[in-house]
Amino acid sequence: MNGVQGRFDHFAIDAKGQRLFVAALGNNSLEVIDLAAGKRIQSVPGMSKPTGVLYVPEAKQVLVANGGDGTLKILDGADFKVLKNITALDDADNLRFDSKAKLTWLGYSDGALEVVDTATAKHVASVKLAKQSRMAVASS
Repeated sequence: MNGVQGRFDHFAIDAKGQRLFVAALGNNSLEVIDLAAGKRIQSVPGMSKPTGVLYVPEAKQVLVANGGDGTLKILDGADFKVLKNITALDDADNLRFDSKAKLTWLGYSDGALEVVDTATAKHVASVKLAKQSRMAVASS
């Protein structure tokens, strides 16, 4: 991708809006691709080694896990302005969304989960797991 350095990590899709969100880890940015046009429409700077990315259609929000500074940035899905910045999530990584409970699960550190109420962008719980645990969240 022109103008983007380094590797990508996770991707998320906005099926209705036909957009692909790319965590450009090596570029410290979130890249937004228009799938219908087949081109990048926006580069969102200010990320810090973004790893996980999640689009929540009900809230029209993009969530970005940043492993570099340990943050979860919740962005407006239209203009990509930061709505909320949740900190102290060392090595923030994987994101999953439970559509029934309307909760986002973030894997971070050496086996920890952060649970965020996506509607209010507020912390719900932190769960410490055994070291080196890998996140596995299923949703039906």
